Formats: sequence, structure tokens, C-alpha cells
Amino acid sequence: MDMSREDRLAALEASFSEVEIDPIGSVEEFARSEQSRAARHFGFKKPVFRTSVRIRFSGEGVNGHDLRGGTAAGVIGGFSGSLDAVAEKLQLSPQSANLYLSPNVDAGSTILELYGEPSSDEEKIDTRIDDTPVDRAISELFTILERVNLSELGAENNLPIDRNIGKRLLGLSRELIEGSVDLDISWTKPMGSTTKIDFGRKSAYKLKSFFEVEETQTEELSEIGTVESISTSGVIGFTKYESRKLIKIQALDYDLEELRNLWAKSVQLEWTQVTKRHPLSDETTITRTMDSIRSVAEEEISALRQVSKLTRAVTSTHAIRQWAAANGYMVKPKGRIPKNIKALYRGPRLEITDGSENT
Repeated sequence: MDMSREDRLAALEASFSEVEIDPIGSVEEFARSEQSRAARHFGFKKPVFRTSVRIRFSGEGVNGHDLRGGTAAGVIGGFSGSLDAVAEKLQLSPQSANLYLSPNVDAGSTILELYGEPSSDEEKIDTRIDDTPVDRAISELFTILERVNLSELGAENNLPIDRNIGKRLLGLSRELIEGSVDLDISWTKPMGSTTKIDFGRKSAYKLKSFFEVEETQTEELSEIGTVESISTSGVIGFTKYESRKLIKIQALDYDLEELRNLWAKSVQLEWTQVTKRHPLSDETTITRTMDSIRSVAEEEISALRQVSKLTRAVTSTHAIRQWAAANGYMVKPKGRIPKNIKALYRGPRLEITDGSENT
């Protein structure tokens, strides 16, 4: 049966619609796709295409086309380190996000190019050019950098960045600021598609403002214990009652001779404790400054011992586990009970001052 012209065109259109063709976004993508297609058609080895990252430096730190080697090294290290941190968070295989410096850098250029590992799919029979693990990591890193670029300076808690990634990006930000440079970064996938992002000193200052702010906690503390040592610089070594841990407290405004009279004696010591923590590191700094000190009579020590015995008597592990279960806290039936559960069970610490009891 002869088909009309319209039917033949409809059938041809239907056949074309069944052909799967990846969308082409650029001339480079088309060229790479055709190279792969030709290699398959003629039986040649599939061409190898690598992920690339082109980093263009601009700003006062670039003198003509000259860029300080230290700045270049710091930026490459900061960018690569941030990418490693992202790959670790995404649980990619070790070394899969490595970047390598291109051996072909144009003379006098301020553009450095880094390459990912060659893809391992040369033996695949199809012509599709797949992404690599480093592309996945770069995609996530670009998302984070874009989030930083769009954030408002001075806003609080709107940069939910992984701590390890934040450390690396903070290092990169310092390199940009100290080197007086801004970056234009171009990421090209093996298939040839390119994504660009800017990351300059403005964004670097934002990151610093978010992550270089220390968390500070101030406490007013009072304990009964023993003065174990007194230094010539005015620092007291103090152990709390029923504790062997020595803590050091500054007593700069107090007469050393008066303090020496309290050496090896029981005292009540009040001090201000300032704890500073950096949000991107494990570093914690504790400063203690003495507010007052007085000797403690034996009667007060005896009363404190009685309170301590009473506390130990009522604080059995069985009782704590029963209380924790009744109040919705998860505690293992055996083993150590967490300190925070014990503290919640016991409630406010009982202190003895001037012979009276205060809760």
C-alpha cells in the first residue's frame, strides 16, 4: 500500500524521535562527541578527555602578566585542598579528586590549568563521555562557592559548610587577600561542557567574617580546695576538693606574700573562667582570673565531707539508670554512665560557704 507524502514524513519524524541524542551545549561538546563517534565507527581507540579547571588571576597582585609564585602555589593548594575535603565528605574513593598542573601554560599568561585523572572508560563501546569523580567533587565545591558569593556580609549562621571544607576554604581566602588577587574559575567536563564562577577577595572577606570569630564563654566559679603552688609571676596552682587535677589561676592583683601564707592550706577560691573556641579547629583556650580567696576552717571541710558522703550514698548507678529511663534518656544497662546524665540526676551542685548550705 502506497503511503502519502504526509504519512511518510510522519513516519520519518517518529523514527527520528526514537533516536537518543545527548543535548549539545557548545562547539567543544559537539567536537568531542563527534570524535568519539568517529572512533567507534572506524574502530579506533576512544579518545581520552580530561576534566580541566582553568584559574584566571586578576587584581593588584598581578603585575602585568606576572604572578608571584608563592601566591600561585597558595591558591592552587587552597583550591585543591578544598576539593579534597569535598571529596571526603561525598565519600569518594581516595585520590579520585586529584588535580594535576598542566604542562602547557602559555608564556606570560596569568591562567593556570589543572587536570583531573584520565577517564578509565576507553574500552566502553558507546560514544557517551561520562563525568568522573572529580567532576562530582567540583560540582559540589562550585555550589559552596556560589553560596558564599550570594551570602550577605555580617549575616549569622547562613553558611552551613562542613567544618573540614570550611578550614580549606578559609586557607584559600587568606591566600587571595594576602596575594591581592581575584579568581575566575572555569571548569570543563570531559564531555566539553564548561561552567564558570568568580571567587574574589570580596567573598574571601565574607568567609573570614563567618569563620574567624571565636566562641567565648564566661563563667563565675567558686570551689573549695588547696593551694598547691604559687609562682613569682602570680599564678596559683589549685586543686579542687576531692580532685587531683591541678588548675592554674592568674592572681596578678594580689599580694604574693599574702598568697604564700595560704600555701598548702584549704581555701575557698572564686575566679572568672573565660573559654574561647575556634569554630573551625579543635583549639580551646581557657583563661582563669582569681576574684577572691579566703582560708577555710576545718568545720567547713568536715561539713563538706558529710555532704560528699551523702551524695555518694544516694547516687548509685542503679538509681541513676532508673531515673534516666523514667525521664527519656538512653543509658546502657552496663558500663559507664555519661557525665552529663550524672549531672542531670544530681541537679545543682551543693556548695558550702561560711558554714551555711546553699543549693
